[in-house]
Amino acid sequence: MVLGRGFHLNGADFLEQFDPSESPLRIPTPHVFIAVEKTPHHFQINNWSTRFDRSAVEERLQTWCMVYGLTHRNIRVFLDDENVRIYQIERPEGRT
Repeated sequence: MVLGRGFHLNGADFLEQFDPSESPLRIPTPHVFIAVEKTPHHFQINNWSTRFDRSAVEERLQTWCMVYGLTHRNIRVFLDDENVRIYQIERPEGRT
């Protein structure tokens, strides 16, 4: 939980748990932020490195956002710089 209002998932777990064609997205927060590294760090996290390398996760996150955008109108680029692109999904129905 982030100050009682949200939570963090690593990219591999997010990709496993959420389908971009699903409606509504099963995340109980009004805002979802997805960070996609443009040049992924070369390190890997041991608990999922056997399934995905870091570059593959970032590529899949980018694809997830593109697919989500094809079927939903509530996604936008929140920030885009030379290192990262952050997508925001606004979900008024996610308020609790």
